[in-house]
Amino acid sequence: MRESAVERKLFRYVRGLGGRAIKLRNTMHRGDVDRILVLPGGIVVWAECKRPGQRARKDQQRVHAWLRRRGHKVLIVDGTNWTQVFTYLHRMATIAGGMRSAATDRSRYANLRSRQ
Repeated sequence: MRESAVERKLFRYVRGLGGRAIKLRNTMHRGDVDRILVLPGGIVVWAECKRPGQRARKDQQRVHAWLRRRGHKVLIVDGTNWTQVFTYLHRMATIAGGMRSAATDRSRYANLRSRQ
């Protein structure tokens, strides 16, 4: 499984929870995290996507440690830890503000557009 496949699966899961998985592009710092996961209820989690069996580089580990020291949650997502990642994200989304499906969001948006 490639890193892009891991990112795609994570993106789809977070979207299904009613959140967004924002990809960070062209950051000026080496080692920055791949995605910011914004879940319902104001929960923000940083995610580093890796191929199965691949580890974070030293510069990435420094960024992760910096974020954790400031109270942020950083997940390293590879193809081997889906159960732990999905369980954590599902629990956070349900505790914080309840889950909404992407279909619900789309129908709400369509209703708002039709009223205008």
